[in-house]
Amino acid sequence: MPTYTYDTGEQPIIRFYNDSGDIKITGEDRGDVEVRGDHLHQQVNQHGNTLEFDNAQDVELHVPRGAQVEIENADGDVTISNVESIRLIVISGDVLLRNIPGTVELDQIEGDLN
Repeated sequence: MPTYTYDTGEQPIIRFYNDSGDIKITGEDRGDVEVRGDHLHQQVNQHGNTLEFDNAQDVELHVPRGAQVEIENADGDVTISNVESIRLIVISGDVLLRNIPGTVELDQIEGDLN
């Protein structure tokens, strides 16, 4: 699985739109975002400290702990841990959240929520 690294600083905004696979995001002590997944480079747009993923499939990210994560319309399971805040809208799969100290906004989670 290819790995890509994006310099975002310690408080990036990570946005996913229309994902058709599983998403796993883990916050760590770092100043960049490491992304693992097939065919991602064409589906990632960076604007300053913001990374946008459109139509990605089965991705794993290692992000700074200060990251804000937004996911809209995901068909797979979502696992997120150790990030500042999250916003999840229309998630068809299961959602597992761990250690989110900031805002958690959830709307239309169709699978199990832990």
